[in-house]
Amino acid sequence: TRPILRADCIKFVLMFRSHLPDDLYLKMIEVMTRFLSHEEFVVHTYAARAIEKLLSLKNEETKQPKVSPEVLRPVVGNLLGSLFKTLEHPESKENEYVMRAITRVCIQAKDGLGEHVETVLNNVNTILAQVSKNPTQPNFNH
Repeated sequence: TRPILRADCIKFVLMFRSHLPDDLYLKMIEVMTRFLSHEEFVVHTYAARAIEKLLSLKNEETKQPKVSPEVLRPVVGNLLGSLFKTLEHPESKENEYVMRAITRVCIQAKDGLGEHVETVLNNVNTILAQVSKNPTQPNFNH
């Protein structure tokens, strides 16, 4: 319900992400993960974009990610599962923002991705097989 309000809240997080306290990043990612299952395109797309942007933030002094692989490790499985499930929505089969978020999770998780590699490869293989039959979104394909 109220997809416009949810989308605006996510947009607020996107806009002010660099001003959030460091201890809130993982909590925000967990909240955004729940929004990935929303049926409205704009809500789950904004959520995927927020996850990707939150994971790409770096500490200005150390240049290290604000969400370290160790902090991300406990939620990687659920996060990837939710992102891949988002691609099952009819209007999001080739959602480039979801795919960017999947890529960012894989990059950020580093060694924590080990136990999820098979799931990622199977899902990506299935997606590539479908897209290769009828590519419609160049940004998604790349």
